[in-house]
Amino acid sequence: MRHFWQWFNGYVCILLRGRQLNRFINLCSRNGIRLWSIKRDIEHKIQVHIGLKDIYYLKPYLRKTKTRLKVISKKGFPFWCHRHPRLKWFMCICFILLCIAAYSTCFVWNIQIKGNTQVPTEKILECLKQNNINVGQKIAGVDCSGIEILLRKQFQQLGWVSAYFENTNLCIEVKESLYDVMDNELLEHGKRYDFVANKDAQIVSIVTRSGKAIVEKSQRVKQGDVLVLGFNEIYDDTGEIKEIILLKADALVYGDVVYEFIVPLTEIEIASMKLAKSFDENSLLRLGYQKSIVLEEKLKQSDVTILDKKIIIQKEDKKINFLVTIYAREQIGVNIPVEEVLENEFK
Repeated sequence: MRHFWQWFNGYVCILLRGRQLNRFINLCSRNGIRLWSIKRDIEHKIQVHIGLKDIYYLKPYLRKTKTRLKVISKKGFPFWCHRHPRLKWFMCICFILLCIAAYSTCFVWNIQIKGNTQVPTEKILECLKQNNINVGQKIAGVDCSGIEILLRKQFQQLGWVSAYFENTNLCIEVKESLYDVMDNELLEHGKRYDFVANKDAQIVSIVTRSGKAIVEKSQRVKQGDVLVLGFNEIYDDTGEIKEIILLKADALVYGDVVYEFIVPLTEIEIASMKLAKSFDENSLLRLGYQKSIVLEEKLKQSDVTILDKKIIIQKEDKKINFLVTIYAREQIGVNIPVEEVLENEFK
């Protein structure tokens, strides 16, 4: 590291002549002038290296010892820049860019929310924005402990909040309560909310957030079947039920659902195909495929993954129908009060 700073500040190699060279070296050492790489050529000549700044302080000591000085070579960054004048501007621009990059690390460039499922990320960001915590704000002006208190007061569903910085990212980790605190008023009146299947499906995965799950993976359920019960049982030391806590059941359930659509062909369409002599199964399938696209678009708009699709031709007298079967994977289930589970809730 010392050699780098010597090169960066610049140094020169000088030749000294005189009869009092030892005295000259002692004077330099006593007054804080550093000399290195001292080489004696003959009895009254020595060759040394000295820093560029220190060479201007040698004049009184040269006069006292009647020593002559001759510069042999110049080395280091200042002389390199002098030999390449165009690079001065390049080095200045690089230095300015480094300063800008270093200064930019003093600001918040991203806000990352982790661990939230019930509370949307947009609402948390909006709450921070209303309290003057935005992207582009100085890190020194952000109070992490204040953010934790603010979010816990604003969103009662958040049971634990931690705010910290990772470089220029403001990371906010949250853990949500087992049930919605917003529903406490309903639960206090003895109401319980079960998580119920809103369509016939075969369960692919189930992650219970609150409540007691009574179904398993690969199990087939029908519309109206209870997936998660809206209560938790607390047991005592003997293993008996001590208390039952009513709550709002919640779970993330994915299931495979089958949709069937009947796509009829009109007499005009059949007549036009006969005139074009293209009344065969391949052309019918193509036409049926085009008609079922509209139905598939409706499913895609509701975050449904289409796994497979089958089209079967049904001919009855002069009527021709397409039976379109779409196999899809989607999130199923809805919260229903136990005493109000009605069929119209699923329509």
